[in-house]
Amino acid sequence: MKDLLKNQLARNFGILKSQTDGLSHDESLLQFGFGGNCLNWTLGHIAVHRSLMLYIMTGEKYYAGDERKWYGFGSQPITSSEDDHLPLEQLINDLEALQDKLIEAISDCDFSRLDKEGNPIGDAISGLVWHDTYHSGQTEIHRQLVVGRAEAI
Repeated sequence: MKDLLKNQLARNFGILKSQTDGLSHDESLLQFGFGGNCLNWTLGHIAVHRSLMLYIMTGEKYYAGDERKWYGFGSQPITSSEDDHLPLEQLINDLEALQDKLIEAISDCDFSRLDKEGNPIGDAISGLVWHDTYHSGQTEIHRQLVVGRAEAI
């Protein structure tokens, strides 16, 4: 199970890196005309939930500030550079740091011990990795929004 989780997170992080490569912070704020949220929010949402994974396994709070308010489920859309949010470069750096911490945490975690204590941590982490994969896939559409806009200009 550990290798599967680590491989899924590594693939997702590779997708995040490739879909954000060469994009600017302003481009990460572009909105679709049909609802949803911008790339910046999607990346922050992924980072908030990766932080939750880390907390479940280690007790470490990577994000302990306003990030949950900005990027959590039901948070307000980020529509301009004046809104509260993190810069694209910081989000990418945070995701890289979280990637390293999560790989180490998964390697060190004794899922069987925690599961025996009535805390199904393996199920929780597996569900959060699925969530990570879902939103990582959305970043391709965000990139196409930026690329399509650039081609139309």
